Amino acid sequence: MTIIKYNEEKLIYTPIFSKEQLVYLEALSLFSKSEYLFVPRNIESFAITFAHTSAVLEGNSYTAVQAENLLKSGITAPNEKKFDDALMLINMHSAFNYLLKEAHFSEQPSPFKHLLKNLHCLASDRLLDIQDIGVVRKLPVFISSTNYVPSAKPQQLEAGLDLIANEYDKIENPFERAVYIHQNLAYLQYFIDHNKRTARNMSAYSLLQANKMPILFTESHQNEYVMAVLNYYESDSPDYSTFANYFISAYEKVCSRMNLEAVTEAQTYISNYQP
Repeated sequence: MTIIKYNEEKLIYTPIFSKEQLVYLEALSLFSKSEYLFVPRNIESFAITFAHTSAVLEGNSYTAVQAENLLKSGITAPNEKKFDDALMLINMHSAFNYLLKEAHFSEQPSPFKHLLKNLHCLASDRLLDIQDIGVVRKLPVFISSTNYVPSAKPQQLEAGLDLIANEYDKIENPFERAVYIHQNLAYLQYFIDHNKRTARNMSAYSLLQANKMPILFTESHQNEYVMAVLNYYESDSPDYSTFANYFISAYEKVCSRMNLEAVTEAQTYISNYQP
């Protein structure tokens, strides 16, 4: 077994999507009818679905219907469901509503690290010890199913987060931003836990801030999601290809939720596209 050490150089941004892929993602968002997302009933439903799909990727046992009952009416699922599963959903719903406000309704968006740590606090409320919420971890972490070993040095983690923040601010394309921030927050493992759920929130924020349809990390492709994250962990140089393909597939699905013809219309658009 070859141990794969943390490599700070992987945090330096390199282009993720091809030009053709970026045109396709833009077209998907264009034809998704995302301008109707902010109708109150639509954004409420989206927030619930985002919280649930993200939670399922963490092993949450609530069904979509049970999650809706919980988040709309406060009705918890039967006793065999873990209380922590209900807390996870409530926290993820709160975190999404916060990032939505920051991305779409705030006149002055919060600084990167402030936003990130607030999202972690909301996602971790009552699920982590209070001294571990929103702060750099001081203990080593073990990640299953991979030989990658994140840094265990708080100073190195702080430097890594500073580097991510600087690189993120340089990236102009929102789809590049969305994947960069997800993969590198997951890779850094800055917090003691709940890094990937915070990364998914930041990915959605990146798209909402640019008035694009936000991403749903589809629970039906859980293995694809995990493998795409692990592939990045173990790549020698930054290899986003597996996650980029997963992202496009997931984006096709979410854009089709408000316009069944979004994929067909986007494909027609790019077939006639003249740069």
